[in-house]
Amino acid sequence: MSILRRTLLLILACALFSSAAFSSLSLYSTKVKTGGVLLVSARTTMKTVVFDKKEYRLFSFDDDFQRCFIGIPLDLKPGKYSIKCGKETTEFLVINDTAPSEAITISGMGKIDEKLAQEQHRKMLKSIAGISEKKLWSGRFIRPVEGRVTTDFGTKRTVNKQTKGWHKGVDLASNTGVPIKTPAGGKVLMAEELIGSGNSVVVDHGLGIVSVYFHMSSIKAKPGQVVRPGDTLGLVGSTGFSTGPHLHWGVYIFGTSVDPFIFMKSDYFIGLRKK
Repeated sequence: MSILRRTLLLILACALFSSAAFSSLSLYSTKVKTGGVLLVSARTTMKTVVFDKKEYRLFSFDDDFQRCFIGIPLDLKPGKYSIKCGKETTEFLVINDTAPSEAITISGMGKIDEKLAQEQHRKMLKSIAGISEKKLWSGRFIRPVEGRVTTDFGTKRTVNKQTKGWHKGVDLASNTGVPIKTPAGGKVLMAEELIGSGNSVVVDHGLGIVSVYFHMSSIKAKPGQVVRPGDTLGLVGSTGFSTGPHLHWGVYIFGTSVDPFIFMKSDYFIGLRKK
């Protein structure tokens, strides 16, 4: 066998071994709770990945990987699921996050303009489902306000004896007038009074991640304003449908609500640099 032929066979063998050993599609974790966050990485020319029959946009990072964050819905049935990117597929396990339940009574809910409330709700849904290609935050999120958690994320809630599903955020008790801090860099999408959530602010952090802040006594931010961690978005209050002074803090990924505290403690938010 000639030297040239042996060299070509060696190169081919190395290439085959490399492609077999290296998977371009990977997950930060292969087990995630409902209401959790899945980080998908892929070295690919594909623009999207598919999960549960829905496409999710991939974004380029400076290590030549494409990535996206996927929120796991609270009502998703536990079990094995797959992420597909082109012809490649990888599996992960969804487990049920056991959540408490609570029943509350709120006065005045029957005396609202239903049409206006629905219009405002559609506007809110449109804002939290937006996709910004820029990564506007860096590192872990900070807590927007100090105070004990009065209602956990994912709590099964009954309001005025009617089941309302899951609580899509965390309620942090505080005193009226306490400043509410921006937990991470972003851009204000909405800042207005809404029927249900009272004085409300929505912040876009980029890459499909949006956070919301409800029931403020007053709003200190404006739509289009670029904010940095620690900037004041508003003041704690009890506007809208509320039982007392607190902040409702929620985080959404491509319109799916996830546990906000994940963004304060997860390592995969450290060091990710967008191109």
